[in-house]
Amino acid sequence: MQSRRKFREGRFRLQWRSVARACLLCAVFCLCLWGVRVAAQTQSSQTSQATELDHVVAVVGEQAILQSDVEDEMRFTALQSAILPASENTPQSALNRLIDRALIDNERALQPSFSVVTDAQVQQSIADLKKNLPACAHATCSTDKGWQVALQTEEFTPQEVSDRMRERLQVLKFIDWRFGSTTRISQKEVQDYYQQVLLPEFARNKASAPPLKKVSARIWEILLQQHITGLLDDWLKNLRNEGEVHIVDSAYASVGGAS
Repeated sequence: MQSRRKFREGRFRLQWRSVARACLLCAVFCLCLWGVRVAAQTQSSQTSQATELDHVVAVVGEQAILQSDVEDEMRFTALQSAILPASENTPQSALNRLIDRALIDNERALQPSFSVVTDAQVQQSIADLKKNLPACAHATCSTDKGWQVALQTEEFTPQEVSDRMRERLQVLKFIDWRFGSTTRISQKEVQDYYQQVLLPEFARNKASAPPLKKVSARIWEILLQQHITGLLDDWLKNLRNEGEVHIVDSAYASVGGAS
């Protein structure tokens, strides 16, 4: 009788241990499943945030401009600090530049032969950039390794800088062909600029003005650039008014474009 009772008690303990072990395994499984779900939700959230960070902010013709394009444009402009003051290098101004460039690229594609740029011209522009790049003051930019190190602080590679320089030179060459060839500066305009702008400026600085003959070529370049800029602005404004530009992101509502 006593042995039978001990047998039942032993079997009860064994069954209880089996149940406890099963419950423990179930708890561990549920905990692992919860961890997998949390990890999946975290990854999904991170992916969603990454997707939200980069999005279309504007459309020019069939070309989409992303938020990352705006940020890259701001970084590259900051690299060329002499071009634009830091206070004016805003997301809105960067998007405006991207829109203008996209409009020009659409027209440039119709006349590709008028915007050919040589490797030597690209390298010369890069050499000029190195002279004014603050990072080059602490690195030997004359060597490939030093140039790469200097650009790392700006999050660019030498190839990216080369590609962007080539693109900008192509745009400038197209603008010169598109507007410069039809712009004429008269001798009277040169003389008027000398009399009305240059001489008063030297007088304010209490300095002797050079004779017109020595500065006429430089005055001609200034007037030509002013004419081209005016023609380019009118041309780009017309393209925007024709519905080529659509601002998608409301944060850029102040940037001109079709609704």
